[in-house]
Amino acid sequence: KYNGAGMTLTDSVTLTVMDGGGAPDPGLTSIPVQKANTGLKWTGAEQTGVEPGTGYTLSGTHKAAGVGEYTATATLESGYQWTGGSQTPKSISWSIARADGPAAPTGLMGVAPTAAGSPDGKITGTTAAMEYASNTAFTGAQTCGAPETTGLAAGTYYVRVKETGTHEAGAHTSITVPAPGAPTVTGISVSSAAHKTEYQVGDDLDVTGLTSEVAYSD
Repeated sequence: KYNGAGMTLTDSVTLTVMDGGGAPDPGLTSIPVQKANTGLKWTGAEQTGVEPGTGYTLSGTHKAAGVGEYTATATLESGYQWTGGSQTPKSISWSIARADGPAAPTGLMGVAPTAAGSPDGKITGTTAAMEYASNTAFTGAQTCGAPETTGLAAGTYYVRVKETGTHEAGAHTSITVPAPGAPTVTGISVSSAAHKTEYQVGDDLDVTGLTSEVAYSD
């Protein structure tokens, strides 16, 4: 136990753990937990939220097509551990968001009420897929009518295509329902003849000599 000087004797050794066949056991291979794919938006096609890989198998939902929140579970295969030493299955959350909304509606026109204070103004050209509000935040938004939205007082309204199960609400446009008696646009027409009227695919627009005429109700 002790040498002549009374000091503890020490030595170092190498311990090799063997597998059943007599070869050294390399131990568990460490792999990182797979991260979810982010920024996915609805396309109508199936998308992969968590990629398969070496050392683990996936269960739960790691692919989907619809808008929603999903969870995949990664379970280690034999001979693997997660970075840090854990071997418990890992839950990985991912999602598919709605696609971007459509462009702002076009072709809409405000029509004045019949008399001051009367709530019988309207916006023409709307559909039931649209909504309107008196503010850009669309607080208290209401569904538009088709082919026009009626029962409106004079003022400025904002109209957009409504949110759906697959798309965000679209960009909005502002429409003015004029006060009774205020001049309103009743028509727009081209009033020139010498401007360019024929184009080939890829030609730039040429407005040289082009004029238009706007007709008002007054």
